[in-house]
Amino acid sequence: MSFSPPARTIAAVCFGIAAVGLVARELYGFFAPLAGEEACIAAVNDARSGRVGAGDGKNDRAASVVRACAPLFGDVACRDAHERFDKGAPVDRMWRLAETCRNAYCPRLKAPKPTLCDDGERAPLELAAAWSEFVPAVLKAEHGSRAERVIGVLRAPTATVASPPPSAGGRAAASATVTAFR
Repeated sequence: MSFSPPARTIAAVCFGIAAVGLVARELYGFFAPLAGEEACIAAVNDARSGRVGAGDGKNDRAASVVRACAPLFGDVACRDAHERFDKGAPVDRMWRLAETCRNAYCPRLKAPKPTLCDDGERAPLELAAAWSEFVPAVLKAEHGSRAERVIGVLRAPTATVASPPPSAGGRAAASATVTAFR
């Protein structure tokens, strides 16, 4: 079967565009969602809609979102801290996550660095604000513009802050209902 010259030209152009698209996707990740992006966005939406419990350990809003968003973080220590977020005392979990990820990423981030990279302990609201600035900076540094969609979903404000129990030794606690993105 023979095609006319215009049909062959059109077929060659279409094939070329498809080939360039496949090569770009493989080499640069264009057109492909980030690993874990859909699960992270779904968890945020479930938490905001109330389809996830408000504070029952593994199924609470913060734990659900943090675990679902773990694959977005390339650093193994930070990703593992996300996956283990619900382990240990709830009063310490946001601190553990923030400290682990800060230690993993702050040395690598370019200036101006997020305030979480500054030394010092923070009050719960300060930690929430610092985390809100830190996560988008990390995702942009690791994934560039491909992270914009998930960052946009994470930015909506949804957070609660709990006071530490007397047994916390005076250390302030932060408990994010989703995560403290703004």
